[in-house]
Amino acid sequence: MKQPKLIIMKVLDGYVKHLKNVMVKTIGILLLLLLLLPLLLRLLLLLLLLLLLLLLLLLLLLLLLLVTINFFTQYAC
Repeated sequence: MKQPKLIIMKVLDGYVKHLKNVMVKTIGILLLLLLLLPLLLRLLLLLLLLLLLLLLLLLLLLLLLLVTINFFTQYAC
């Protein structure tokens, strides 16, 4: 009767050790993400700002193109 109990205890012990390793790794990754979160947010904000500036530049170019087309169509005749 003692043999199966011993095997079950060893299996459970290994399982608990595995769970502890997984928990430690998960907590470490979460802490790393929490530390890097402000940096990631800043990078995201910077990227968004650059995208907005690019869009504004594109709109200004489009407006300039429309104004020049309008100018040439008015004074072409």
